[in-house]
Amino acid sequence: MKLLFVLLLLSSVGAYCIGEYYVASILILVTIGLSVHMWRARRGIITKSTKRNLLSGLFSFRKRRDPAAKEWGKDPSKFTPPFEVSVDPVCPYCGESLGKRKPPTRRSKFSCTKCGYLVFCDPKQRVFPTVYLNSKQGLIAEYLGRLDSSPATAGRTEDFWWAAQQNEATAGKFSLSDSLAADTLWALMNYNVVNMEKILPKSEGDLSYYIEELQVWLRDFKEAEKAASKEMKEYEEAKKKGKLDARIDLVCPYCGGKQGKVPKPSKSGARKCKICSRGIVIDPYQSLFPGYFLTERQSFLVQALGRLNHWVFTDGSKAAYNRAKKELGKSDPLSEAEIADILRALIRKNIDKAWEEARRDYAYQKRTYSQAFKDVPPDMKPELDDYNPKRVEGLLEELDSLFK
Repeated sequence: MKLLFVLLLLSSVGAYCIGEYYVASILILVTIGLSVHMWRARRGIITKSTKRNLLSGLFSFRKRRDPAAKEWGKDPSKFTPPFEVSVDPVCPYCGESLGKRKPPTRRSKFSCTKCGYLVFCDPKQRVFPTVYLNSKQGLIAEYLGRLDSSPATAGRTEDFWWAAQQNEATAGKFSLSDSLAADTLWALMNYNVVNMEKILPKSEGDLSYYIEELQVWLRDFKEAEKAASKEMKEYEEAKKKGKLDARIDLVCPYCGGKQGKVPKPSKSGARKCKICSRGIVIDPYQSLFPGYFLTERQSFLVQALGRLNHWVFTDGSKAAYNRAKKELGKSDPLSEAEIADILRALIRKNIDKAWEEARRDYAYQKRTYSQAFKDVPPDMKPELDDYNPKRVEGLLEELDSLFK
């Protein structure tokens, strides 16, 4: 490549000297393009195997998605964990074998047949040395994935280990305890907040939405980490007392009748009570009610909170629910009616927030595409009623009809 550069440079000089100015100008352009190509290859922006026209380096640059390297002045490619993630099916709690399993290809959750605790499987994470994680490790992998999926934040594996090297307690280490990994993720999320606040005045787009979203993640992660730490303490206590059991008593939430021991459920489902013949809803992931078995009314409350958390224009996280509970002065244990009151207050807050966002978006669309709005017939123009707040109001109506 260097020899070609020298030959092109000498040829352009020679063509200029003999009066071939047109040929000389073309050779000079090719030489400049080759020099830019060589500079970018040396900087790591393109590789030797990249097939590109020599002149393309003069007119376009391919930007790499390296927020940490670009804004923080570090190269995250240097911070790669040296270990290989194990796919051996071993329970992260009791250490017993999980049976014969194929190497996982996607995220999943299931209960260990020996201790009954929920195991999180994440084959793409490279923070912990195994793909089978406990609740706290699964939480860290989930929020790191959220950072990586957001277009405005750095959340790759290299970014996580870069953040780990900035702390004296974790510098030089590639094997972290659960608490140190949680602290590192917390630091990485705060790095992202500081980074976005610095580039916010210089950016062409509006990053304020991503900053608000990240601040919500910070608050929710802290709440979820406390719950996961509490679960790990309960496991340690149960292990010391020898009370680890993968089977639990099936008690009907309607009549209270006991129907023997059943394996701890790892998937949502339904079954009938053998005594009262009423339908029992099984939900191992809900946190509003104690246990796994719910009535239909309790299941609706769980689903209502889940819908608020699922919609992108509402906030139905556990942290938001706890704040609404605190504002109403409620304390555990709560009845179904009290939980319904908390959800009403939370839904009303989300309705006000959704209407505010809808009006802001409608005004922006009308201001940006004013000519397009004029060309649309009056009977076909979008109105505020077509926006998402109506869906939240519909959820409130369902709740009021069930809990009059």
